[in-house]
This record gives sequence, C-alpha cells and structure tokens, in this order.
Amino acid sequence: MIDFKRIYLTDEIRHLSDKLLGVDTLPQYLLSEETYEKVVIEMKEDNVAVGLAYGVIKRGTDVFFLHFLFVSKTQRTHINVISLLCTVFKTAKSIKGVNCAVWSYTLSDNENDSRPKLVSGIPFCDVIASKSSKHLRIKTVDIAYIRKFKIFRPMLLKEKGYRVINWAECPENLKECICKWEQSILQDSDYVSPFSDEISGHGFDIYNSFVLVKPGTMEPAGWIMCGAVSSKELTIRYFYMYPEERVRRIAHSFATYVLDLIALQYEYLSFDIAIGNRQMEMIVRNYFEPITESSYTQCNLTISFIY
Repeated sequence: MIDFKRIYLTDEIRHLSDKLLGVDTLPQYLLSEETYEKVVIEMKEDNVAVGLAYGVIKRGTDVFFLHFLFVSKTQRTHINVISLLCTVFKTAKSIKGVNCAVWSYTLSDNENDSRPKLVSGIPFCDVIASKSSKHLRIKTVDIAYIRKFKIFRPMLLKEKGYRVINWAECPENLKECICKWEQSILQDSDYVSPFSDEISGHGFDIYNSFVLVKPGTMEPAGWIMCGAVSSKELTIRYFYMYPEERVRRIAHSFATYVLDLIALQYEYLSFDIAIGNRQMEMIVRNYFEPITESSYTQCNLTISFIY
C-alpha cells in the first residue's frame, strides 16, 4: 500500500535522503527557514520509504518551485511517479496564496522529455510554459584554448575607456541607473534583472558578479551575474548587454575579461545557453564545444494550479 507524508524536520529529511540516495547533503534553500517554506513529501510502500519530492516557496510569494522528484527504481511505475507528483503539487496548492509551480529538472543528452505530458494528466494542473537551456561545464584551465581566437581580447574594453566594477563595490547611483533602465525593458524576453532573487537556491555571488560601465560615465553597458556552485566551481547565471553594445567587440571583451578573472579562482566554470538562441549556440559550437567537460539540458516547466 502506497502512502504519503509531509516531513518538516531537517534531521528527518537528511535521514530519508541518506536512505534513498546514499547522501544526506541538503540544498541550501531547504535550510533557509526564514526565507523559504519547504515542501518535502516522503512516499512509502508498506511502511518502507520508496520516494522523495521537495521544493520551496519563497515566503510572501505565490510560486512553488519543485526541485527534486525521486522514486526507487523497483517502484518507478507511471502511477507511482504521478501519485508522488500529484501529492507534492496538491500540498503546495493548499498553502495560502500559492497558485502556480515551476518544476526545474535536467535531461541527459538525447533524453526525451515526458514530464509535460505527465503533468497534463493531473486534473488541477495546466502547463502554461516550458523553457530549456543547455548547461555546459568546462575546466578553467582549458580557457587557454579560446585565447588563440580573435574574440579573446580582455583588455580591449579598457583600451576603449570602459570600466568593470565588482557588484559588491557597485555604487548606489549605478544600481539606480540599472533599476531605472530595467523598468523600461521588462518585456524584453532576454532581459534578466540583477535585482531579482533567484529561487533555485543558488543566489548571486556579489564578489564574482560584474557591471560594465561606459567610458567617462556612470552608465552601465551590461553585466555578468555569477553564482558559486562550490568552492571549485562558479556558474555564469546571466550575461546581459544593452542592445547598442551587442554589435561591438566590447561584449566579447567583457566576457573574456571575466573569464580570465574566474580562471584565477575556480577550477570549473559552468553556464547555460537558451535553446533557440542561435548567436550563443554558434559561439558555443565554435569556441566552447571542443573543451566542454560535461553537458545536459536544464528545463523549467511552468504550471498553473486550477482552483
């Protein structure tokens, strides 16, 4: 007989994780009680743990982020998977104010994505959007391969009078300028605000995020926002350049300048490329594909709860 239980205690979650997965390390966001309300569901068959699902809701918001869904291989039937999925969504839906969910998951290369169809089978769920990106990881020592190409000109921006300011040292008037600009382009599909709080549990690393400033001004030309995955790995979460700067070599110079800084401190670098972004896909194919250590597809499924 299958039954489900919502668990709250960190020690109990650690124990369940260790029993099912062989590891008791929890994502940082599950420990941030003041910031997030966690939703953790244990699945049992005949009183033996066979499944685990967890996600978070940032307090004061209406979105549930599902980050992990696991059913033991021997019990991994369609009905068991959808039962666990239905339970975790129903639990999140019962929390006051929550009206939608984002399911974040990864696909290995060439794996078919059956999750949208799976969610569509839940009566109170409506899939409203699906986004995917290619996640790549390289060894920073291999950045030497890219240095032989003409695009690798990290000092060009300084030759042209541009400045790079660390986000931790970014003055308030520059942040205000970025904030004012973002209000006018919120509908820009490739715009991501550096002020937004990433709910994935990996916040921005203010000491490894950078703003490019136009010559002789305190006006931003773009930014690269990074987050530390571990003491050895940094990931570039968002790279945004103002439209007028994209047609110049400054964008390449800014990117390679930051690559050199990252290579001094980290053993690995990872980043995402939105599937369908032809320009970035071409850059990856020409410069990063030969040195890619590993890759997978990162997906985000947006689901509306029907009341």
